[in-house]
Amino acid sequence: MRRIIRTTLGLTSTLLVLAACASDKGPAPGEPVTLHTLPEAQRLAYLREATVWAPIDTGRADLRSGPPGGRFARDTVLDCAFVMPEEKVHGYTPKFLCRTADDKVWKIKYGADNREVYGEVIGSRLLWALGFFSDRIDPVRVRCSGCPEDPWSAMKDAGDGAGLPPASVVQEFEPAIIESYYGKLMESEAEEGVAWDELLEQTSTDPKRAGEQRIHREALALFAAFLQHADSKPSQQSLGCAPGAMKRDAAGAESCSKAQIYIGDIGAILGDGWKYKRMSTTKIEYTLWKETPVWADAKTCVAVVHGRPNASLGNVRVSEAARAFLADGLAQLSREQLRGLFEAAKVELLQETIEPSPGLKRTATADDWAALFQARARQIIDHRCPA
Repeated sequence: MRRIIRTTLGLTSTLLVLAACASDKGPAPGEPVTLHTLPEAQRLAYLREATVWAPIDTGRADLRSGPPGGRFARDTVLDCAFVMPEEKVHGYTPKFLCRTADDKVWKIKYGADNREVYGEVIGSRLLWALGFFSDRIDPVRVRCSGCPEDPWSAMKDAGDGAGLPPASVVQEFEPAIIESYYGKLMESEAEEGVAWDELLEQTSTDPKRAGEQRIHREALALFAAFLQHADSKPSQQSLGCAPGAMKRDAAGAESCSKAQIYIGDIGAILGDGWKYKRMSTTKIEYTLWKETPVWADAKTCVAVVHGRPNASLGNVRVSEAARAFLADGLAQLSREQLRGLFEAAKVELLQETIEPSPGLKRTATADDWAALFQARARQIIDHRCPA
């Protein structure tokens, strides 16, 4: 059984002294330390003191519109121009790069059959509503000038852009999502990420902080299990500097006064994970999620996670304090809030057939998903763990 993340509730200035510690990772000799090139000792210091949760009024969170203050309001139409990457891209999820009029390049994920388009909206907004940190994901309708009909294939091939349509050719993509990154990544090497069991070992030396962090970390792990966050390789979880918390001195060295840990990629959820060793992780499948219990062992409060072979989170034991903490947040989410969330994610485009009662089959609606969420949440809310 894998262990869970444990982090702390604050960042003390004394730990920044570790910036000067030797490490086999970090900046090149003579170069200033940046948040992307941290010596490993300094990265671990930030990791020990990073937060993962902040208070929020969960019952008032507008899950249909998402976190306030974002650039992309509900039903935004995004006009942009296709950008051919300089290097060949990898992965399996259809995506492309698109430049808006302000010269900012955005990553767009798209496609009605691309279940991460739905999952990332759902997962990121639920994390936010419960007080956990997350990148911002907004559903948009994209009008891409100079875009090939299949931009994902074009991106995978890369090249100099020869043979692309002229700018006068506009392709529209819906459903599609756009990602706004939460904070600046803090790492010793590219795409390092954070493993869940690594964070178990990197806890505060302050007993009070350590106790508080265990509650929040176990609650986050339980929620990840609830969602069936099966693709939990270290790069899917991020150590980041909160917006506005980075400082840079005259020599170019960077530091952070508020480190935070969050699930940076949470699109492969709401299925049964990798339970049957399929070719890929199941995502946003009503019937499979309904049939997957929250608990692998209810008596000892071990939550089940059907992780992929490279997952860093497996079945996880949680305390009663952590269960109660998460249960309080889940209980505040109303049916109306959840229906708005699933409508915003456009889950009805999946046209999934369900059987709500014997002999009755129909297409799953946003309200069906909201009801299923609440039914599964009762497995946590109504449960009690050993003292």
